[in-house]
Amino acid sequence: MNRIPLPFPVEALPPTLRAAVEEASIVTQAPLALIASSALAAASLAVQAKYDVKRYDDLVSPCSLYVITIAESGERKTTVDRLFMTPFEQFEAAFAQTGCEAADSNEGEGEDD
Repeated sequence: MNRIPLPFPVEALPPTLRAAVEEASIVTQAPLALIASSALAAASLAVQAKYDVKRYDDLVSPCSLYVITIAESGERKTTVDRLFMTPFEQFEAAFAQTGCEAADSNEGEGEDD
């Protein structure tokens, strides 16, 4: 039984996220659902270290999403993921570099000459 999927409810997204999804749709021509899943995953990554979700009194966890995208080759999965994940990768690389520089500048501190 083949069902035609309902269109992704992009109007349900917050305005900033909706604008990013719509712009990515214009740029990549990828399906809205694929773009929205990448955008939601990126939004989740952006807040997971800062916010927790309290599901029960004794059950608290990070605000995280687990997203799996299943699509044919050529559907622009990688293109869309790069659009939303590149800023995180750049931040991580800059943070790693800064951490290395800080470690290098502290090298030898506390040693007797």
